Amino acid sequence: MEKISPRGQAEGPKKENMNYYMGAFIACANTWRDQAKAKTIEASAFQALKKENASLKEEKESLARRWERQEKAYKVSLKVAQKAKEEASKRLHEAGQAHAELFN
Repeated sequence: MEKISPRGQAEGPKKENMNYYMGAFIACANTWRDQAKAKTIEASAFQALKKENASLKEEKESLARRWERQEKAYKVSLKVAQKAKEEASKRLHEAGQAHAELFN
């Protein structure tokens, strides 16, 4: 007959419980790892979005400055054209008066 020690009987269920706990721990560890990976991906995506946002803001400011310079240039050229028109009207009026004086 084979002798079974009380200790030998206790090792069987203990080993099963150990496998259960190890499996549960591995499942939790995998979940934690997946969560950490997801957070890392989210963080890198967030950083990329922050960089893109900063780039777009810089581009917007650059375009606004360029538009302001262009608008100032157009206003200056409009003033020059208006002065030229006024001078041309004045000369035309003077020429018209001189012409009218010739006929008098």
